[in-house]
Amino acid sequence: MSAEKKRSKSKIVWACIGLICLLALGFTPPPEGLTARAMWSLGMLACAVAFWSGNVLPDYVTALLLAMGWIVGTKIPPNLALGAFASSTNWLLMSALVFATALKNTGLVRRLALWLLTVLPATYGSQVLGLMLMGTALGSVIPNGIARLTVLGPIAIGIGEQSGYAPRSPGMNGLTLGVWGGAGVLACMAFLTGSAPNLAIFAALPEAVKQQISWLDWLVAAIPLTIFMGLVFYFAIRKMYRTDTVNVSVEGIRAQLNKLGPMSKQEKYTGIVLLLALLLWMTGNIHKIDPAWVALGGATVLLLLNIVDREGFQNGVNWVLLVYIAVIQAIGSVMTYFKLDSWVLKSIGPSLSGIAANPLAFIALAVILMFIGRFIFVSMITVGILLILILGPVAQNAGISPFLFALLTCGLSNIWTLPYLNVMYLSLYSSTQGNGFTHEQARKLDHVYMIAGLIGAVLSVPYWKFLGYIK
Repeated sequence: MSAEKKRSKSKIVWACIGLICLLALGFTPPPEGLTARAMWSLGMLACAVAFWSGNVLPDYVTALLLAMGWIVGTKIPPNLALGAFASSTNWLLMSALVFATALKNTGLVRRLALWLLTVLPATYGSQVLGLMLMGTALGSVIPNGIARLTVLGPIAIGIGEQSGYAPRSPGMNGLTLGVWGGAGVLACMAFLTGSAPNLAIFAALPEAVKQQISWLDWLVAAIPLTIFMGLVFYFAIRKMYRTDTVNVSVEGIRAQLNKLGPMSKQEKYTGIVLLLALLLWMTGNIHKIDPAWVALGGATVLLLLNIVDREGFQNGVNWVLLVYIAVIQAIGSVMTYFKLDSWVLKSIGPSLSGIAANPLAFIALAVILMFIGRFIFVSMITVGILLILILGPVAQNAGISPFLFALLTCGLSNIWTLPYLNVMYLSLYSSTQGNGFTHEQARKLDHVYMIAGLIGAVLSVPYWKFLGYIK
């Protein structure tokens, strides 16, 4: 059977599952505490999750159908189902995508990457570390993992070729997987703006929880887990993809940097705007300005200076994603509107209360369920939303912030055991034309990532208690 036929068959299966869930829940007599409208609303959500999991329709189309179903079918007020289009999360994502467009169009991101690699010692370990650090740092301003990886991947290949590494050799493995570790994994873990799924999952949190989490709060909460996972990545790469060549050649990198010439005015202006935005994000707890409005101010300056022109604004901003995230943000409000969150707590709370009383065990359970969910539903966003909806009420009742589920999903569910599970991973593989590694070679590192992620999450519990996310 061809791949296309398999995909079509899979879509049909998931569509049937979604429609069965819709009808089964919709026609089920509502339990105590719920109404018939609540059951149909829940059925529509279950159907949407199935459609997203099987990619039955484009995700934004499914999202719009869900919103329309809620408004027309269950009479949810339109300002509740669609009010998130005016939310700060959507404006933050739009503005961050303008930043990413400016960085890429001006060439500043490439210049910074090349500069860092020429500054670090010309050794294999230092270059792996440099690629990881640059990839991670770019997550602070570029919420597009594919963009980060497609910039840094070819640079890693260039270093490997200059150093005499053959395609898919251990040295080439280490350099390109160093890019993956930083730009693909650690950036999503460390920063709220690390990827679009980060913002989508964050948007699904209850409004009261979101109000308590700033850009800096996310970074501070992620510090120990990011450092732990960064160290695991670095030493695992050095051990598993060991090369006999200690020194690497950066002459080609210097030549590329020199070819760029002096910084242009547009690069300088972009750099100033981004530095100011980062400074204001990091001091948000002092001046109390929402990160979205800081980002919007910076994006407006870039547009005024024409660093991002009309075409760049149209093509650089993923408007389809904004529609998808806006509908996702309404899920929590709809749950509260129909008192579904209270019903979930009443239904499964008693069975999970024992394990929820032990934060170490509950966090470990969340991570394990997250891994299982990724293999079943594929979509990271879907898994994150389900964790928040199902475990969130129980967690809050036990004094555990649902924010931790968003942080764990964004940081630890970037698995690539099977290539189709991770679009970002495939973008790196594609941008390096398969010369960096084979899937079999990369899979070894994924196994380390999953085990270390579970350990790192449990080890972070005392720190999260100190920060007040676990009572």
